Amino acid sequence: MTLVIRSVEDTELDAVVDICEAGVEETNLDVSFDRETARNWLWTYMQSAEADILVADMDGDLVGGVMVVESNEIFTQPMCYMAKFWVLPAGRRSRAARDLMKATVSWAEERNCSHVYCTATADLDDREQRLFINLMKRTGFQEKGPVLSKGL
Repeated sequence: MTLVIRSVEDTELDAVVDICEAGVEETNLDVSFDRETARNWLWTYMQSAEADILVADMDGDLVGGVMVVESNEIFTQPMCYMAKFWVLPAGRRSRAARDLMKATVSWAEERNCSHVYCTATADLDDREQRLFINLMKRTGFQEKGPVLSKGL
């Protein structure tokens, strides 16, 4: 098995949409997936100089990815935000998640970001949620307060 972490290619847009759809199927959020909206949002990331989608390619199959964006906001140094992070079941017993996190940190360091932020807001089942939080903590992330949400 060969695992490579790299930037997504334009020709892989539909494959990334498929991964996002699979991720929505795992959430407990009361939301509906819209393929065209997903395509447009992902394409924006793919074309932006301040954003990227890093994918985990396992022997030619995309098994995960992370959407990252840098934002200066009001600061002299940009901050990096992880908009989405996912690993499909096919990649969960591999190094995909750990390697995606290493690539995310490297991506942020290359852009001189001061911090990398992520939220654990996918409303996964308890086991998957805990695994995600543990992955973040093993990568050096610290809890910095709650995320609050109100369903509408």
